[in-house]
Amino acid sequence: MNGQQFWQLVEAARDQARHPDDAQDVAHRATERLATRPAEEIVAAQQVLWDLMADSCTNPLWAAAYLINGGCSDDGFDYFRGWLISAWRPSTWSEREACSPGNGARSALGAGGNSPASRAPLSPPWPRTA
Repeated sequence: MNGQQFWQLVEAARDQARHPDDAQDVAHRATERLATRPAEEIVAAQQVLWDLMADSCTNPLWAAAYLINGGCSDDGFDYFRGWLISAWRPSTWSEREACSPGNGARSALGAGGNSPASRAPLSPPWPRTA
């Protein structure tokens, strides 16, 4: 399985999910779909996911996750990146897009999505100074 096939799997799982903005449901559906495939393909899909997680482990994205969620621990950043992978559209997967205010994680699902990003406060978690 290559990157394009991985994204097709995520898209198919999202389309099959009752709530496409529910990362756990999307992951469950993707797991069900992968379970029917040969072991080599499952391992290849895992490698693509690991590569995406490694590529997305950047300071700017962590800063965005921190601001969006009002804080972000190590584990929280892993969960955020997992959610982002389940919610993102393949054509826009890049750090630049993810950290851009108008195109970033807040708009991954569009307005009103049930995501950590859509429920997050709009202001930084620290007090503003004059």
